[in-house]
Amino acid sequence: MTTKNVQIRMENELKEKSDELFNNLGTSTNEAIKIFLSTAVRTNGFPFEITLDKPNTETKKAIEEAYAIQDGKIEAQVYDTVDNFMKDLRS
Repeated sequence: MTTKNVQIRMENELKEKSDELFNNLGTSTNEAIKIFLSTAVRTNGFPFEITLDKPNTETKKAIEEAYAIQDGKIEAQVYDTVDNFMKDLRS
């Protein structure tokens, strides 16, 4: 099998941290990159999930609560004035 050189540029700090990480895992950054590319080709995509920022626990809870309100499973607190809302919010 013939081989081809590939060059990538990265910040020194990233290179040093990746070298240390992969050395601790018993391999090299170069081997890790080859593993990444081989897995990407085999799976026909990124070998890990690509997502936007995931909501934290508090946000997930708020989303679930909003769906429960929407589905009529729980009642939403209703305020007749902004002042009442702010009083409740601050308490």
